[in-house]
Amino acid sequence: MRTFISSTLVLLILIFSNCRPDERDYFTSYPGYPDVPSSIMEEHVSLLDRAYQFTLLPDSTGIAALKLYEMMIHHFNEEEDFAFPPLGVLPMLASEEIPEEVEEIIRLTERLQSQMPVMLAEHQMAGVYLDELKQVASEEYLPQIIKFETDLHRHAAFEEEVLFPAAILVGEYLKLNLNPD
Repeated sequence: MRTFISSTLVLLILIFSNCRPDERDYFTSYPGYPDVPSSIMEEHVSLLDRAYQFTLLPDSTGIAALKLYEMMIHHFNEEEDFAFPPLGVLPMLASEEIPEEVEEIIRLTERLQSQMPVMLAEHQMAGVYLDELKQVASEEYLPQIIKFETDLHRHAAFEEEVLFPAAILVGEYLKLNLNPD
């Protein structure tokens, strides 16, 4: 029954994420555009590297890891395209400076707000894939998978509790400065 519910959740997420309008006008990086803070990028790279190592494991363990790895790539790309670039202006805002790209940053934070249910569902989907990975790897003793699970859950919680709200607050702060009425 749990597998059926997990599969249904994954299917619904994929359906709804594919039904969204194609918003591939990503604000990757250009001069003057805020970059994703390097600490976030480094953590994403580290988590992806670790997940990739599990894809090299034999049989169903590697297959289960591949599903998780591919989902993480998709999710991290979304975060890096629109969720985390607004955080790149936090040092500027803390120095009471307003960035030139205010309207673009606000657009990114509004997109994050509208995509928040999908982003949170993708975190849940990662948990489902982690559970599957742990199940198929249970025949082997792989403590690195347990450690990875802990680290990925901690990362997702930090995003949900701190990073996503902080990015949204950047947009709200900029809106207030754009329209100080």
